[in-house]
Amino acid sequence: MLGALTADGVPVVVVDAPTNRRRVVAVAARDADAALAALQRAARGRPVHVSRVVGRSVGRPVPIERLGTLGPHLVWRVHEPWCSPSGSPLAGSAFGCDLGSGPSSTSRSRRWSPARSLAPGTLVAPRRNRWTDVLDPRSEPLSTEVDGVPRRGLPAVGAVHELDVTFPVDAVYTWVDGADPAWRERKQAALAAAGRPVHEFAANSSRFTSLRRACGTRCARWRRTPTGSAPCTW
Repeated sequence: MLGALTADGVPVVVVDAPTNRRRVVAVAARDADAALAALQRAARGRPVHVSRVVGRSVGRPVPIERLGTLGPHLVWRVHEPWCSPSGSPLAGSAFGCDLGSGPSSTSRSRRWSPARSLAPGTLVAPRRNRWTDVLDPRSEPLSTEVDGVPRRGLPAVGAVHELDVTFPVDAVYTWVDGADPAWRERKQAALAAAGRPVHEFAANSSRFTSLRRACGTRCARWRRTPTGSAPCTW
């Protein structure tokens, strides 16, 4: 998709391109029609589909040639389904690329930034993303590498997000030893630091009683030692 847009001269900005995750790109609302035309030309003879994305919901896919307009303030998932020789589905919309068209006005800025004064021509994101809700026209997007190709993108695209997991994870258990004195001290310190009372059931000791029910880990010899409390002896 990025290749088709850039080949037709459509100004596009890569908003997010994490490893092994969906690419998210943006165009200004004024360029939405040109973006759709470029994608439709590139998709001729191919089963490229688009689906409307609203929050976490992805709509029913339709062939991209049937789409009349991208529309402002909308997000579309562009994808090309793949099947095995026997006809079994291999990849669908979950492996697509999200394309959003943002307005270049301050009329919608109150939705994300009620106290922020935006420069004229600022692009406002049609939905929240991991990095920013606005793109200031005075700051030119940087060149960032996406799938081995230099693209115009946000400065943060190549950075590590605070929610990215950059270490190996074998398994996650929300477990603590409620009888561990060291953990109980940390719990009391956290409650005191909160500076306000909590509901009686929110931090009740019964919520942290170890019932020793995670028996499946006895066979998981590959797991590492749990952290955050005393090592368990399951």
